[in-house]
Amino acid sequence: MSEDKIIISFGTTDLSGKGPGSYTGGVIKLWKDYSADVLSSARQFQTAAKVCLNDNKIEEGKSIQLVPGVVCAAFSCELALKWLIHRASGIEEKGHFLNKLYQKLGDADKAKIRNFTNDFDQFIDRNKNLFVDARYHHETSMFAFREQEILGFADYLMKYIDSINQE
Repeated sequence: MSEDKIIISFGTTDLSGKGPGSYTGGVIKLWKDYSADVLSSARQFQTAAKVCLNDNKIEEGKSIQLVPGVVCAAFSCELALKWLIHRASGIEEKGHFLNKLYQKLGDADKAKIRNFTNDFDQFIDRNKNLFVDARYHHETSMFAFREQEILGFADYLMKYIDSINQE
């Protein structure tokens, strides 16, 4: 394994056992596998979004964590698009803009993803920077979330990726 593939991360550990950061459990990452990492993270953020948003169901006694749910769903979409880009080109894409990531996809992927909704251009433009906008919504005077829409897109992308992986 080449040196550029080796990563060791201990996070915030304080082995003295005192104060913040004293938790010694967690994950130690010993190598980099971008494709596996980004897809696994996309799935985990999709799951977190479903938990926070109660899978878009309103049930008595079940709270909905709107902002964390939207952030997680938007990040899941971002990571899924990055996985698709990497799959086709080998590029480890950076950035948060869903519309820019979408534009970097191949024509076949774009065509499949456009099927998510009839007004895809408006959808992608409306949600282009949702991950950042939702994270920092408190810094603006007005902001609107469409949590069902973004969670639906995260689900759609994961189903599309699953269909690719089954081929």
